[in-house]
Amino acid sequence: MITESILPWLGLIIGGYFLGSIMFCRLICLVFFHTDICKVSKDKNPGAANAFWYCGKVAGISGLFLDLLKGFLPVFIALKYLDYNSFAIVLVILAPVLGHAFSIFHGFTGGKCIATIYGELTALFVTMISPIPLVILGILNIVFETIVKIPGNKRAYIMFSILIFSAILIGVYFEQLPIAGGVILISLVSILKHSPLFAVEGKKRSHRKKASLAK
Repeated sequence: MITESILPWLGLIIGGYFLGSIMFCRLICLVFFHTDICKVSKDKNPGAANAFWYCGKVAGISGLFLDLLKGFLPVFIALKYLDYNSFAIVLVILAPVLGHAFSIFHGFTGGKCIATIYGELTALFVTMISPIPLVILGILNIVFETIVKIPGNKRAYIMFSILIFSAILIGVYFEQLPIAGGVILISLVSILKHSPLFAVEGKKRSHRKKASLAK
């Protein structure tokens, strides 16, 4: 009985990490447009923004949808069919984002996780278990795009910091501590991926490649 109860969680956690590790935007651009967005872009990011910019709307929309879906599916399945009050849900929520940020198929590097996080929050929304985080993130994004225009990285810091604070309140008030814990962790991962630490690492990798080619 214990094994049976653990296996579905393990399947979603491990499967979620591997699914999250697939860089769909880069893959679509490579296969169908013969463009490596990690090589041609300045930030070396395998995400939807570069797919849109370098390969057009079809690549961008397709990659964005799949990045949303890889966050949505594991969380939706867990919320729909398993006990979402279990603290195992924290790892199910974390796994796809961790995969996208530190992909096993991408040298343990990856993207900034925003689309994957939106996918997970959409799962919380459509199951109506905890719809508030998606609403908060959506409103903040609209405000920072239209009313108070803030550059990308700073916007991410503010948005996800507010989301963390909101998740704490939601977790305490609605007694959804496991879900709140998952939302806090994925917010921290995205904040980390937007930090100068990873921008510097990206530049170092780029310089190392150029140096090796020069030799």
